[in-house]
Amino acid sequence: DKQLNDLKLARIMDIFRDRFADASDFTYVFVGNFKVDEITPLLETYLGGLPSINRKETWKDVSPEYAPGVIDFKYPKNSEQQSNVQMVFHGDFNWNVKDRQIFRILSQVVSIKLRESMREDQGGVYGVGFSENISKFPKPKYSVTAQWGCAPENVDKLAKTVFDVLAKIKQEGPTDIDMQKVTETMIRERETRVKENGYWLSALESTYFNGDKMMTSEEYVALIKSITKEEVKNLAIKYLEGKEYIRTAFMPEVK
Repeated sequence: DKQLNDLKLARIMDIFRDRFADASDFTYVFVGNFKVDEITPLLETYLGGLPSINRKETWKDVSPEYAPGVIDFKYPKNSEQQSNVQMVFHGDFNWNVKDRQIFRILSQVVSIKLRESMREDQGGVYGVGFSENISKFPKPKYSVTAQWGCAPENVDKLAKTVFDVLAKIKQEGPTDIDMQKVTETMIRERETRVKENGYWLSALESTYFNGDKMMTSEEYVALIKSITKEEVKNLAIKYLEGKEYIRTAFMPEVK
């Protein structure tokens, strides 16, 4: 074990020395309450001295791909008499500003309906969540994850509920109430977040990394309010087919 740990540490140091051997293409982002003329000497001292050899680099895609088709398996290793389930839907994504916001609305609508169906109507879960992830690099991809805890005998029934909820949204679209609830929440959350450093750090990083245009508050509100139920429905049809997904269930251990 010691030899393996030493090898890992040596490899980590090799990567560190290689990456910080050339800072010529680094982009630093600073947010917070500071004065430019006061922070400049610190930047000159601690960043200005970094080596710069202007080497030309590119990147290659080494990220693992999801297994194709449907993957469904259960782990009988839980020491408690309950199950934890995850369902992940994934695929390629058409990267543009509007589709990403529609996808966010879709994800939150699905989350509302799953909570209503699983917890409030069926009373079958200890907690349920539904979240989305969209990335531009190395190539535009999306994934959405439904996860919940439940009694072992309810795993398959609640998994079917996920498909039932998705099918209804693809057929009918979201309700007016759910659309209003989600869009108002998104607008209100952004109004709060723009007062925080974390928002600006994320927005600036996205601008430089993804090439996104930073929207004003007025532009953001106009975009969110322009999205229709039909657009949410069509995006659900496009991305939530259910032909490519992974379901894992952490089941009670068999004694």
